[in-house]
Amino acid sequence: MENAAPSIALKRRFCVLYFVVYLFLTCGLVYSTFTNCDEAANIFAGVSIWKTGSFDLYSVNPPLVKAIAGAPLTLCRPNFDWSEYERLRANQKPGERNEFQFGEEFVRENAARLRLLLILARAACLPFAFLGAYFSWRLASEMFGVRAGVASALFWALCPNLLTWGTVVLSDAASTSLGVVTAYYFWKWLKSSSPTLNDAIWIGLLLGVALLTKFTWLILFLLLPIQWIVWRFFHDRPFRLPLRQAGQIAIIFATGLFVVNLGYLFEGSFKPLGDYLFVSRTLAGADSIVEIETREPNKGRIPGGNRFDDSLLGKIPVPVPQNYLQGIDLQKVDFEKGMPSYLNGEWSERGWPYFYLEGAILKIPLGAWALFVIAIDCFFARLKREKRRAFDGNCLYLFLFGGVLFAFVSSQTGFSRHFRYVLPALPFFYIGVSSVFSHFEERSQRAKITLYALLGWFAVSSLWVYPHSMSYFNELVGGPRNGGRYMLDSCFDWGQESWSLIRWLDQRGRPDVNVEPRAAVIARYFDGLGRDYPSVPHLIDQELEKLPDNDFAKQDPLLVGPRPGLYAISEQDVRGENGLYRYFNDLEPVLSFGYTIHLYDVSWEDAARLRERYDLPPLERPKTDMDAFFQERLERANRDRPIRIAYMKFRHDDERSLLDFQRALPSDAFTFDVLAPCDVQDGGLNDYDLVLVPGGNASEQAHELGRVGARAIRDYVRSGGGYLGVCAGAYLASSQEKYNHRLVNARPRAPRPGAEGDTERVQLKFTRLGAKILGIADDAGEALKEVAYTGGPIFHADYQLDLSEALTLAEFDGAFDDEPAGAIALSSFGEGCACVISPHVERSESWDVALRRLVRAVARDRASNASERTPD
Repeated sequence: MENAAPSIALKRRFCVLYFVVYLFLTCGLVYSTFTNCDEAANIFAGVSIWKTGSFDLYSVNPPLVKAIAGAPLTLCRPNFDWSEYERLRANQKPGERNEFQFGEEFVRENAARLRLLLILARAACLPFAFLGAYFSWRLASEMFGVRAGVASALFWALCPNLLTWGTVVLSDAASTSLGVVTAYYFWKWLKSSSPTLNDAIWIGLLLGVALLTKFTWLILFLLLPIQWIVWRFFHDRPFRLPLRQAGQIAIIFATGLFVVNLGYLFEGSFKPLGDYLFVSRTLAGADSIVEIETREPNKGRIPGGNRFDDSLLGKIPVPVPQNYLQGIDLQKVDFEKGMPSYLNGEWSERGWPYFYLEGAILKIPLGAWALFVIAIDCFFARLKREKRRAFDGNCLYLFLFGGVLFAFVSSQTGFSRHFRYVLPALPFFYIGVSSVFSHFEERSQRAKITLYALLGWFAVSSLWVYPHSMSYFNELVGGPRNGGRYMLDSCFDWGQESWSLIRWLDQRGRPDVNVEPRAAVIARYFDGLGRDYPSVPHLIDQELEKLPDNDFAKQDPLLVGPRPGLYAISEQDVRGENGLYRYFNDLEPVLSFGYTIHLYDVSWEDAARLRERYDLPPLERPKTDMDAFFQERLERANRDRPIRIAYMKFRHDDERSLLDFQRALPSDAFTFDVLAPCDVQDGGLNDYDLVLVPGGNASEQAHELGRVGARAIRDYVRSGGGYLGVCAGAYLASSQEKYNHRLVNARPRAPRPGAEGDTERVQLKFTRLGAKILGIADDAGEALKEVAYTGGPIFHADYQLDLSEALTLAEFDGAFDDEPAGAIALSSFGEGCACVISPHVERSESWDVALRRLVRAVARDRASNASERTPD
């Protein structure tokens, strides 16, 4: 008894230390990793369960984890427009999934406190990870001894895969933990000489809870009877299957189904099979989404059917909730349709049966694999030494649980994107590996040191990568720095390093970094000043049918990359399916955030070399002598001459703007012709000195012009023409990529809520340059200060190296919170000039003279339109 107390105290100290270390590791990941599209959708679905009482959102996973994650968030009253949610839900079509749209909206609406909400949601689910660690220790300890239990617990805590997914709001870690718990108690039930009804009910409760975490565990309805039969085969002589135990297995299943129905509050339970509307080929038949998408004549038809509605099976009540079965049906669609999948640098329309095996080889630390080889050797050595009846079957039990599950998931080859799908199989692998620590005292000193060294290798390999555990790859491929060559998505890069990128951008303090489209959206949500970061230019040398928009080929090739500048882009995009950003493979990053987001500093020389390689026209360096440019434009403003104006008329524009401009720019000096977008696309600008784009809706204007019209305007201005854009026309000419113009090196931002669409008056203040070119002698221009405003852009300096510096002529005077807020800007573009004006200056007669000077400054200067007339 004297030695027992120290032993118990030692175990307690280990447990406390283990708990503290594991808590530190998990909390570090909870805090440091950014959310992803699936997690955001899951969190919102959990909030919606408590808000609406419905389980139809994100039904491809059962509701337990979502509901637990959403519970603490409901107390925080997160921001969200629930009326829009109800509207979309009421109009939802079969097979439609709105949870990702809602998840993104949820992130945007709660950007200011997203980190807090993430921590609360993840912390609510963290007990699942500790539950799995505890029962892995218990199962290994009772199967193979105390040291094996300790090793198994360490495997759980330090495995980069279990560590990663135990700290996010997804069902993988919870289903893994509940699978281990269920396996533990079922193993105890198998070993018992006289299992009781209470034991069966308890296992049934655990089975039901496991089924509420992930559909994968439906395989237990097949696996548990197999485990029972195999166990009896190895332990009963003669072999027999007791009816009492068979009855208890039936009770286990019945209890599990009851728990599943209870988890959904019996929503739609026992609905006849024929009354469902399915969308997968498996359950809907020829009316499935998959079938309809492969038959052109039926394109556009609302999918949905039921292959059982006219059969006897259709009359049978389904013993699960409606959303449980329809969630399975919806999940089947993804596997039947297939998804683009990536492996070993290659993209495929469907997955590979060996994807998960290769993932296990590359994403499980090599120390565990070395111990696995030793465990296999020991297993067969014992099997050879011992008689068949002495074999306890524990390793076979673990193999059936982990191996069957692994094989089942691997057989689903519709797509191969997420190694986490086989996460529930990993604990059984680790528990089996921990068996090498059984009979430890019988081993030689050299063997003991080897086992401890391999366990240490496992730990060091994982912790060396922490907290970037999602990107973990073992030494076989050179670690996570090379991981993107083999796997992407949640296996390597799922946006988890975005907090680091956001922090770095915030510290930098200005949006002079071009950011990949996905990360740019993230950065805009969380940047304290709401800055809009430019996106990364793509290539257009791909085959058109492989591009998301085959209109890319009509785009001005000078818009596309490579271009000089600073670029932050992830491995996921560099190695993306379309190859739109693959030119970064020829460059070395100057900074990396974790292993997945890289910063590239592309010089003019780099851009020229790469553009030549991809057969793209060379870029022209923009004018840098802005003093000379301004003096030239000022001289034009002071010189009267006839100017031909091409006025752009779009479908939804009213006539007021044209009349206002014709009043301000009289016909004796300014000639107006109204052009439609089709005229511009056909080259109709060549005979004009200036193209004038009025207010309206910038997105609609860009759509009507298309890439062909945008390219025509760029070519026109580059060759010496003038561009004047007001309000929407100012948005169009800004450096915002989506409009495909990029004439002015100024980044637009939408006005504050309430200003857009409501005509109001704003105050302007003029810069020294603006006062000169507008002819304001006293630098004050009191009559020009107040102008009409209907939601035009607020301009900030952009830092595009292939565009000239934009000269600010006027700023908003106190109308917006951020300063300076540009209102009028002038810029050189090629041989021409572009001017963007946010307010509607044409509506104020006091602006007429200044507007004439501005038009003269911007317009083309032809010898044929020179005049000796005195300017206004």
